[in-house]
Amino acid sequence: MTVFDFLAHSALPRPDVSLDDARRVAAERYGVQGEITELGSNQDRNFLLDDGTRRLLLKFSNAVFGDDELRAQNLAADAVAGAGMRAPRCVSSVDGADIVTVGSLKVRLLTFVEGEQLTEAGFDPAALGSLSARVALALRCVDHAGTRQRTQWNLQSAGDVVDRLIDQIPDAARRDRVRSVSQTALGILSPVRDTLRTQVIHGDLTDDNAVASPGGAVDGVIDFGDVAESWTVAELAVTCIATLHHNPRQPLAVLDTLAAFHELLPLTDDELDALWPLVQLRAAVLVVSGEHQVALEPDNLYADQN
Repeated sequence: MTVFDFLAHSALPRPDVSLDDARRVAAERYGVQGEITELGSNQDRNFLLDDGTRRLLLKFSNAVFGDDELRAQNLAADAVAGAGMRAPRCVSSVDGADIVTVGSLKVRLLTFVEGEQLTEAGFDPAALGSLSARVALALRCVDHAGTRQRTQWNLQSAGDVVDRLIDQIPDAARRDRVRSVSQTALGILSPVRDTLRTQVIHGDLTDDNAVASPGGAVDGVIDFGDVAESWTVAELAVTCIATLHHNPRQPLAVLDTLAAFHELLPLTDDELDALWPLVQLRAAVLVVSGEHQVALEPDNLYADQN
């Protein structure tokens, strides 16, 4: 899937699924009933289901994702869990399936990773950097056709994404700043991009998707929707943006994130050279993609905040 194929499909808003729809699918396809509430999502529909004994996540994936991509996400979560971290695992349907088709939609029921997201818990830049490295190391073993997807969040395609979506930014001055940052970053990245290590990465290891256990350990990882083959250092670049966003008045906090990552997964000199341009490209992609999604769904508050 090329970046332009995905961008054509990304014009689809989130699946049109109501609470009643979710409640019916949970009962009929999984035999689960209980209290249900919707959670925020950029392009999927997620519902938290509490049956009185456990909490589960019912996920209706955006129509752009097929079985291969969803199975790759499941494998990535299994690999992370196998490396000693907490991750969402599939709960089989009444028919024994991990992925259920409802109309044109793909549905999964996942275990819910309990704890506080780092957006809510005490934020620790080093803990997030360590988690990012642990996840990247765990995902080295994943090899599946579904990881070949080239979504708008894969930093290998960041320049194309910014070029394609830049006109979604309504303010001309802001648009020019984003274009300038992107072009400068691509120029710095160009001499080293072909030397960077590649592997399957989570692709969105941020404080939104890192979960602290009740004991305080940052050992939970959620939202595997951006799993794909990309540069190893791109995992850290995404995490660094989260640290910068969380500490806008203390930008040097990102050095703690970098040091913690590097301690577990040492970076090459070329990867260190590529890191800052990739951080800048991630920021540019966040801006243009957020504007694009808000234009599609003005009522999507989750997208408007990202």
